[in-house]
Amino acid sequence: MKPTKLRCHSFSRQVRCVSVLMTAILLLAGCTLPKTYFRQNHSVAWALEAHRFPADYHYYVYGSRGVPIALLGIEKGVGFSPGRYRPVDGAGDTLKRWVDAINDPFANRHEGYGKELVSNGIVVGIWYSDWVVPPVRILEDGRIALDPPSLRISEKWFRPDPL
Repeated sequence: MKPTKLRCHSFSRQVRCVSVLMTAILLLAGCTLPKTYFRQNHSVAWALEAHRFPADYHYYVYGSRGVPIALLGIEKGVGFSPGRYRPVDGAGDTLKRWVDAINDPFANRHEGYGKELVSNGIVVGIWYSDWVVPPVRILEDGRIALDPPSLRISEKWFRPDPL
């Protein structure tokens, strides 16, 4: 008896098999993509260094009062669990001091850099620091939470100069 070869006898069956396989792959890939993440945006750093702070954000700082490590802005109305990040009191002058302290060339620090916090495709926050940005966590109640920043200098000193 001759062994029989298994073949799809019709083109439509082959198309159906491939489409089911592609759908399964896309569904699995979509489940692993982060929905909330940081993305590089040099204009964030340039705006903050020019002391232009969006008014519709709550601001938080990580680090000591004399040596800030990171400044975080979260859009008002977005759920955020501050954890070890402290709210910034007095928006204008305090924010200017924090940005200048992070960007202080005389403190043997690299210049700060900016990132956007994106949630489901919408920018909901900004980050300014010279340290590597921490991973973003979503708590069970849907609020955003951040761990302390990594104590490694970031890649930001490779950012291009503004035109």
